Amino acid sequence: MGVLLLILRAIPALRGLADSIEKALRSTAAQQRREDKLDHIDSAIADALAHPSERVRGDEAGHIEDTDKGTR
Repeated sequence: MGVLLLILRAIPALRGLADSIEKALRSTAAQQRREDKLDHIDSAIADALAHPSERVRGDEAGHIEDTDKGTR
């Protein structure tokens, strides 16, 4: 997709289109990362408020993916 955006930017008449596409893609990716972070926070709060016998422990929780990958 990046190559296509570079080609579109090379043609002055299509530069605005390329910028709009890139902005939409970045916005979508940022929104998804934000939702993933909020889901993680909601899960942590729910776990903290749960009765100790209902809490998820250790490896029962599974692997939590890094939601900031690619933004550093």
